[in-house]
Amino acid sequence: MKALIFLLFITFLSADFISVNELQKAKGQIYLNLDNDLKKELLIWRQFKKDQYNYYYYLTLIDDNGKILYNSKKTTNMEDKFSFGEYDCGESIPLIALDLDGDNIDEILASTPKGDVSPDFFKVFKWDGKKLNFWFEKALYLKNNKLFWKNKFLDNEIWVTSFLQSYKDYAKVTLLKNVQGDIKFSEALIKISSKNGKLKDVLIPFTKFDNCYSAKLSKKDHFNSKGKKLTKVREILIQDRANFYKKLHIDKEDTSSDIFTTAKDREKINNMFIVPIDIKYNNLKNAILYYEPTLDICAVNNKLYIEFSKDFFDPKFYR
Repeated sequence: MKALIFLLFITFLSADFISVNELQKAKGQIYLNLDNDLKKELLIWRQFKKDQYNYYYYLTLIDDNGKILYNSKKTTNMEDKFSFGEYDCGESIPLIALDLDGDNIDEILASTPKGDVSPDFFKVFKWDGKKLNFWFEKALYLKNNKLFWKNKFLDNEIWVTSFLQSYKDYAKVTLLKNVQGDIKFSEALIKISSKNGKLKDVLIPFTKFDNCYSAKLSKKDHFNSKGKKLTKVREILIQDRANFYKKLHIDKEDTSSDIFTTAKDREKINNMFIVPIDIKYNNLKNAILYYEPTLDICAVNNKLYIEFSKDFFDPKFYR
């Protein structure tokens, strides 16, 4: 019995577990789901070499008990799909983990190096239970409020330039719009939609380009042009835009957009569905009706996506 316990102890010691010292050497990390359980695995990347202009990394996947599941190969060949690092021409590092194909196992999306304002290509890797496999390398474009993968450069389009964070089947991304050298950046919340194990569409419910604006709903926005107090959310939203474009009253927080510039366009607000972002609807309603909040508002299709501005915070609206 003692011999068996000793054998098990030696086996445990010889198992390939990550040390605290090695974890501290990590240049970055991402938590992800590799086996469809309630415990998250960990992806880290560490440096194995550097030269005058470049830092070279390799990936390590770690189980929830600290055991190393996988190490990627170490390569300095930037053409290799498994090359990772920070280079003089850009960086290739993991950005996010998302379930892109509906199998409840996260895929890993990594950036690819580039040195100009051209569409960003992302390398996508799948876990097969034993190792990471390269899946595809494509850019993610936006058109007609939908995102689609494409393995070629498209000029004068909108594309995802970075993945910022994820939660379940949602991801926060940075978009880039480049029309003949006129460059604009924006953040968006996208929803990953998959069916039958295949990537279907990536829907975009929230974005900030020319169809978005900021609005400070001050006291004058709560009364119509005849001095009557407004008692409905959409009435106040309409009055705010009327005051702005008629130059009746403009708060310093107010910004312009390409929407709701005419009375006819503003009437459309009455039939638009309000979608609160990171806030309960009743809290948003009370803030608009009885207070003077500053809001970020985007019109996408027939919906108004509304969130409190980063410059505005009142704890009572988040209870």
